[in-house]
Amino acid sequence: MDLVALKFIAIGLAVFGMLGAGLGIANIFSAMLNGIARNPESEDKIISTRSKEVLGSFNSSVHLLRLTEEQIAKYNAALNQARIQAKKIIDDALAQVEEMRANVKNILEEEDKKKSKLIEKKVAEFKSEYTDQLKQMATSIALIYYTKLTNSEIEEEFIADLVSKEF
Repeated sequence: MDLVALKFIAIGLAVFGMLGAGLGIANIFSAMLNGIARNPESEDKIISTRSKEVLGSFNSSVHLLRLTEEQIAKYNAALNQARIQAKKIIDDALAQVEEMRANVKNILEEEDKKKSKLIEKKVAEFKSEYTDQLKQMATSIALIYYTKLTNSEIEEEFIADLVSKEF
């Protein structure tokens, strides 16, 4: 529920309390006027007694209003404290997430570098291991085609030099 809505609910409850006090005071005055109308000689005694009761009711209403205001103030203070704590927790969590993201990024970059070096090493090993075999095969294939196409022989060293230049 929204804070503004809670404030309006609290104000509404306080109004109901004041409404009850107002009705009580009206009832007291109504009874006082009825008593004075029936017995005019006791007017001073009724007024002094009723004045004390009215003041007591009014003081009770003011006391209830102050209690309500104190509770609202305590609630607002607790709510603000909770907001501050929640913001701190969220900020701490975001900082931790950012730190973890940076750590993961660094780890991934390191792993990428290691894998790239390993791949380059394997490719170099593969090239050095099979390049000579590939040159020999290419030389043999070139000799076979040259012989079949031209019906003449050519020196293998000449073809091997041509193939080596291509590799």
